[in-house]
Amino acid sequence: MRALTGTAQDWPRRVLLHAVKGGRADLTVLPPLVVHADEDAAFTDEVNAMVG
Repeated sequence: MRALTGTAQDWPRRVLLHAVKGGRADLTVLPPLVVHADEDAAFTDEVNAMVG
């Protein structure tokens, strides 16, 4: 599970969740994914790496 925020100052409003039906795995909570580096709408390096 990973919280998704617009900027580092925002509170998470969405959660990314990957699940497998009947998987029985433990829940892992990852650090928040920050989408925008600043208010100028530039993506963070991590998001740029995901979208190419």
